[in-house]
Amino acid sequence: MVKVTEMMKGDLEKLGEEYENVESISKIQTQILNLTKGNVNIFDDSRNFKSTYEIIEKIAKVWDHISQTDQADLLEIIAGKCLPDCVVIHNMNTLNCR
Repeated sequence: MVKVTEMMKGDLEKLGEEYENVESISKIQTQILNLTKGNVNIFDDSRNFKSTYEIIEKIAKVWDHISQTDQADLLEIIAGKCLPDCVVIHNMNTLNCR
C-alpha cells in the first residue's frame, strides 16, 4: 500500500496539488468498511480498485441503514469537507442506467 500512496503523492505533486496529508489507501479502506458495517469494500477480489460507480452504488444501498454521524464521517472521507450534502448518494436511483 505504501507504493500506491507514494505514486499518488507523486501524481499530486506533478499537478501542483498539496500531498502532505494524503492518507494511506488502507486507512481509507478500513474507515469505509467500518462506517458501512463491512458492506462497502473499495477493492475487488484481485485487490484492484472498484469503479467509482460501484463504490457509490454500494454506499447508496446501505446509506439509510447507517447513523447520521457515520453518514457525515463517510461523506467527508469520500467527498471532502466542502460538500454540504451528497446528492449522488441520495439520488442513486437516477444513476441506475446500467
